[in-house]
Amino acid sequence: MKASSNYIGLAALSVAYAISLLYVIQHKVADEPTINDDRKVIRFGHWQLESGIRGAFDAVVREYEALNPEVRVEQLAIPDRAYPSWLRTQLVGETAPDLVLFGGVLKYDEELLARYFTPLTSKLEEPNPYNQGTDLEGMSWRNTFLDSLDNAYSVGLLDYYYAPAAMYTIRMHYNEQLWDKLLGDTPTPSDWDEFIEINQRVSENAYAQENAIMPLAGSGYNSNFILNGAMERVTQRLNAQLHRAPYTTAERSVIGSAWLDGDISLKHPSILLGLREKSRVMRFLPPGFYQLRRDDALFQFGQGRSLMLATGSWEAPSLMATVPFDVGVFLLPQPDPKKERFAAHAYGVSSEAKAASEAGGFVVLRSSANSDQAIDFLRFLTSKPGSSLFARKSSWMSPLRNIETPEETEIYKPVLDGYQHGFHLYFSGSNSRRVFRQRVNRLISGGAEAFAESSSDLFLDGVREDVVLESRVARQTAQRQDTTIASLHFLSSSSDDPGERKRWATRRNETMEAHIEQSINHAWMEETLYRYDRKKKEQ
Repeated sequence: MKASSNYIGLAALSVAYAISLLYVIQHKVADEPTINDDRKVIRFGHWQLESGIRGAFDAVVREYEALNPEVRVEQLAIPDRAYPSWLRTQLVGETAPDLVLFGGVLKYDEELLARYFTPLTSKLEEPNPYNQGTDLEGMSWRNTFLDSLDNAYSVGLLDYYYAPAAMYTIRMHYNEQLWDKLLGDTPTPSDWDEFIEINQRVSENAYAQENAIMPLAGSGYNSNFILNGAMERVTQRLNAQLHRAPYTTAERSVIGSAWLDGDISLKHPSILLGLREKSRVMRFLPPGFYQLRRDDALFQFGQGRSLMLATGSWEAPSLMATVPFDVGVFLLPQPDPKKERFAAHAYGVSSEAKAASEAGGFVVLRSSANSDQAIDFLRFLTSKPGSSLFARKSSWMSPLRNIETPEETEIYKPVLDGYQHGFHLYFSGSNSRRVFRQRVNRLISGGAEAFAESSSDLFLDGVREDVVLESRVARQTAQRQDTTIASLHFLSSSSDDPGERKRWATRRNETMEAHIEQSINHAWMEETLYRYDRKKKEQ
């Protein structure tokens, strides 16, 4: 009888395998071009697996292919956890798609940009031909975006590299039925202290009623929207002092060098205040939240086991469609500078005016055989017709000017009036972040002062590693520009066309400016590292 059951199980497994194999083959064949299909093939890769997004991209692709019948466009959707490793592997193996989404942990990797991707600066200054007949006609491609792509500009490389297909903001989402049950007619919080008070009430209620409802759904991913957000608000004035410019956030090299020079420390009043506010919120997150994944937080919220979830507008369509309750949305609460403890540290509400390009966008592979066609598809995707179609199908916000926001996404529209945010604790790079996460339990259990006292030296060692990496990237970038400058100089002096000579000379001068800036930046960071190491030896 047992042997018979085994045979039945094996047969069932074989049938299931055969059906699955047939399904894969059918879809593979459907995706393959016909033998006579001699169209150009453009491939683009991204990590946006949220509900409806691949369908929205497909709608844009079909429209583009109808306008350009000689082109076929393929979409590659890669899970976000695997995306950074996948992209690096594809680049090294010279098998990367023509267009890839660049952002997240990759956003600050100028070395990757310089080595593998094509600058879009000159193209972005030209009008987008797909905007003909619209109110954006004649406007430079760059200026059709709400923020004129401020965040797409690489200060170190002196070039624009990407164009975004959508715009995102961070908001707090809450379970409306659970809110009514736990808080009654209490309004949503208007500032940071009210937010803390609501979390405290929910926590006390859970303890009194012996239920397992957490105030906040948390993970190593979405908790940073709250925790880093608090630090970025209370370092607004400190950022302005370091950068001498209250309207932009200081560069990573500036922040890292300030740590090593002693201008910033874990005991600095603004940093210590930020740590205190972090520790207050951490009490309302699930135990071990830094080890949890993005999906864990979404599952906890969807199961009604937490009241609130901080996440981006990219999550909204999927969230609203899958949870079995009504979801309310409000702006992330921020410290009020009118209150005494924040007055010396914060300016006020942070502006989201640069949201259009803050999260990254699509970059063009330098080695692409069809780079001009890839840029053309990117133009259509980010034109008024293409972007309107994508926004309508995805329920995401368009990053372009003069495109109406659907009523259901009104709450996600960026706040345009406000101040530039400061910097979060490990803004200098991944090594300081690693040290912080290794010692975060000391902050949760011992408080800000105890954490600062016990972690300062280790944290500075992490910052030092970040500055070493930044310095190395600056040196390597400057070295790569030597060949480019020589080539541009040759073109600027050998062309018979005066206009061409002028264009190449301008490009040469811009590249030389970037080369000088990178060389100065490298020398400055090396000097900072020397001072820090010498001071440490003398202690």
